[in-house]
Amino acid sequence: MKEAGEKGVPLAIIITSGFREGGAAGKLLEDEILAIAKKYHVRIMGPNCLGLMLPLQGINTTFDPVSPRPGKIAFISQSGAIITTIVDWSLPEEIGFSAVISVGNQADLTFEDFVGFVGDDPNTKAIILYIEQIRYGKRFMDIVSRITKKKPVIAIKSGSSKIGQKAASSHTGSLAGSFAVYQAAFRQSGVIPVRSIREAFQAAELLASEGYPQGVRAIVISNAGGFAVLSSDYAERFGIEIVTFPPDLVHELDAVLPKDWSRENPIDMVGDSSADRYAKTFDVMIQHQDLWDLAFVIAVPSAISDPIRVANELVRFSKHTHKMIVGCMIGGDSMKTPLRILRDAGIPNFPDMEDAFRAVGNICTCTCHDGPRQGHCVSDHSNREE
Repeated sequence: MKEAGEKGVPLAIIITSGFREGGAAGKLLEDEILAIAKKYHVRIMGPNCLGLMLPLQGINTTFDPVSPRPGKIAFISQSGAIITTIVDWSLPEEIGFSAVISVGNQADLTFEDFVGFVGDDPNTKAIILYIEQIRYGKRFMDIVSRITKKKPVIAIKSGSSKIGQKAASSHTGSLAGSFAVYQAAFRQSGVIPVRSIREAFQAAELLASEGYPQGVRAIVISNAGGFAVLSSDYAERFGIEIVTFPPDLVHELDAVLPKDWSRENPIDMVGDSSADRYAKTFDVMIQHQDLWDLAFVIAVPSAISDPIRVANELVRFSKHTHKMIVGCMIGGDSMKTPLRILRDAGIPNFPDMEDAFRAVGNICTCTCHDGPRQGHCVSDHSNREE
């Protein structure tokens, strides 16, 4: 640290462990390097961190030999092992990152510094935080409250159990604090709290593509009656409103759907639905998009439906609306090409319908019901790759 300071190095990334998280002797060592850094105006990332990855700039300062794809999600984590696991998982899933940052012990640079950095980065459309401890709560809330007004921040807070709090202390020297207090602070700051890494990335992918929803009024369009019924259950469970169709809209749908369609929302187009039937239904809903905020489009394999054409029609539907469109194309090998079409268009797809409703519910609970953006939950389709 002294040699780096004398050379005018502005940033030191210290991956070594054995500092505050190791006990009293480690804390003294951490205080020593911090004093040197302050003397020479060197900023410290870590210690006890993995480092930094900026895929769009081709930068990887970590000891992880695998680099992630460039993308729109920033991932800031207090655990290096979680980062290496997520990066490895992200490659076959084709999930990209604008930044991957390991904060470690936060001796100098802290979560709020890194949140401010990615919050001002035009390449970042959504931010995920894995948190064991926030050292400066008020500063964190002040900075994050500013960032959440312009882009989503999703957080998973570990240490909700007594054993988890003890583990956090030995891991990065963190005092995990009251889980309930953290959750309240997140909601007050506009942060979307989730309970798992999976939920975090599902919400982030959705928001990075679709932006904030305008509300919780949803339509469901399906070629499978069973999934249409399940969607109503999931909507109720996760706080999403299935809107009631006015008579004039039902009359318009009567003209393009078979006589035995459900005649209500969710729209069960029945099992012999072709891509043309999806297209005609989409056209009607485009003309009535003032009635809804969210559209869940469910498609399952059938002898008549062409999933590739359905995917292309779903892309067209998305481009002609200003609302959140959620794909639920469910199946196996027959859906591989359709899913590629959706991914290339920047439209999220959920092979598990419950995950789709949970992800939207997590977002809407914070941003549309009682969050700081009440009345300002605007979907920004400029995030989507056209």
